[in-house]
Amino acid sequence: MRLWSVVLVLLPVACVVPTTRVPCQSNANCPSATWCNADCLCTPLADGETSRASTCGIPADSGSADAGSADAGTGIRFEAFLKPVPPRMGDAASPVALSADGSVLVLGANGRSSERGLAAAGQVLVWRRAGGVWRLSQVLEAITPTAGERLGYQVALSADGTTLLAIAWNASNPGGFFGAVDFFSRQPDGQYSHAFRYTTTAARPPLSPMLGATAFRSLAVSETGDTVALGDVDDCSPGEGVLAAPAGSTSASCVRSGGVSLLVRSGPIWRLQAFVKPQPGTPTNARFGESVALSGDGNLLAVGAPNAPRADRSGSVSLFFRNGTAWNVGAVLPNEDRGSDFGEAVAMSTNGQALA
Repeated sequence: MRLWSVVLVLLPVACVVPTTRVPCQSNANCPSATWCNADCLCTPLADGETSRASTCGIPADSGSADAGSADAGTGIRFEAFLKPVPPRMGDAASPVALSADGSVLVLGANGRSSERGLAAAGQVLVWRRAGGVWRLSQVLEAITPTAGERLGYQVALSADGTTLLAIAWNASNPGGFFGAVDFFSRQPDGQYSHAFRYTTTAARPPLSPMLGATAFRSLAVSETGDTVALGDVDDCSPGEGVLAAPAGSTSASCVRSGGVSLLVRSGPIWRLQAFVKPQPGTPTNARFGESVALSGDGNLLAVGAPNAPRADRSGSVSLFFRNGTAWNVGAVLPNEDRGSDFGEAVAMSTNGQALA
């Protein structure tokens, strides 16, 4: 499957379709007798041409009579079709995230090879829009990319665009388990830099990620990017409710109930503020942490558990709230329909008054 992302906004059409030529950002990157086209690829000049202005990243009409026409009911127009340049084997569609003002688009490419050719190391691609023009701004990788770690399995972007998160679900960690979350911070020049990589010390079965024992499945970030929730469905550390941190050691017989790490940022420093677990009696493989959602201020947390409180896939959603710096257990929203996987996905409004 090829990596793609469609952007719908109230602006004219653009279409970017990469070819197999040399990638470029301007004519200066191209050899003689070529120019940098709208696909950001060096292309031979036409017969008789001596030069042509670069159109890298500048929208061009698709040639379709219907392209760019606004829907009569909504006024929504197709603006751009975005692809990485150059395309690579292993490109695969993954989640996307958008800043609140719609100027930054982030796409996880967990099957994409690294710049050094490491297969399935994964990348995170960042596009920026200015004046109705989308340009590929940055390609992010782990500090030390590793083949097969699949960075970009999930991505999240704070509303203000300051904090970017990406799960590397197959990253190998000390202790025989898999999974990590890379944190990126936006710098004054608008570019993102790697802040740190978070792994967990929680107990878990020593299994390969192909058998499901990967540390992180979901993530959410507050509007200002200062609070982050990371769902870990394979956690089997003891305890319930709100804990200071996960505990326990790797065990082949542990009860994989799940857990969620809550991290906060003070200046450039991130720290674990709390670790939350499901209610007592939650069955093994409850998948607590399959989905997470935060309110805009980061003070309300919803956690989906599609196989709890009973092991019949009826599912539930647990609510937690923060008072000052202390997290507390709120309500548990159960579901009676067996096999419905309630809680597999959750979403919360910015003000925390609506939950889906």
